[in-house]
Amino acid sequence: MTIAYCVPQGSVLGPLLFLLFTNDLPSVSKKLKFYLFVDDANIYYDTNTPKKLAKKVNTELKYVKRWLDANKLSLNTNKTNYMIFYSPGAALLVSYYSY
Repeated sequence: MTIAYCVPQGSVLGPLLFLLFTNDLPSVSKKLKFYLFVDDANIYYDTNTPKKLAKKVNTELKYVKRWLDANKLSLNTNKTNYMIFYSPGAALLVSYYSY
């Protein structure tokens, strides 16, 4: 992929341009919760089973991918992580689900 346009990291315009580009990101999914902060985006989803979590998040992330493509943006997978939170009293059986 060739990058034709960019904003230098640490620039004054960077956070403003990020907000302009990502302001409508939360509208791509009614199921996911989006938290945008300066030049960062967090996505949350809650459910009671890992299988439902994997299925719904994978489905909804397809909409996020379409949005990224439509806005000519890319996701830096080297800076992308996920975390699973659960109640300490709950048994959590996590395995990989592919959909």
